[in-house]
Amino acid sequence: MPAAPKKPKRLARQQTLFLDTYARIGTISAGARAAGVTWRKAKGWTTSDPDFAPRFEEARAVFEDSLEERLMDLIEKGNAVTLRFKAQAEIPEKYGKLPHRPEPKTAQDVDAKWTELEQAAAQDDNRDAPSPDSDSPVEK
Repeated sequence: MPAAPKKPKRLARQQTLFLDTYARIGTISAGARAAGVTWRKAKGWTTSDPDFAPRFEEARAVFEDSLEERLMDLIEKGNAVTLRFKAQAEIPEKYGKLPHRPEPKTAQDVDAKWTELEQAAAQDDNRDAPSPDSDSPVEK
């Protein structure tokens, strides 16, 4: 079987820059910027280049590992929110599943959510306001 053709040096350099950045930052956008290519081109390497795909998976694993390390650093510094997040992610049967909050998809969804929040805030304001019949220190 003939050997696979060698990649052009420029492409090999671009892919290495992409993978190094992706392993640190964890986004295709950052990796593509570092490599000087478009997001679409970088994403395309994962499916069109059989040598690139396993290297991409390795970079992903490196990023995930560094993310875990950063989470553990925050936990060790006493960050309770991060501790709860980590516990829910790792042991959901004991600490509960992470909440899923779907993002609004349309302008109408955003408007409906905004109205819901305004109404909730108004109800809170009404609960805090003294009633006109109360013995409030405010002059009537």
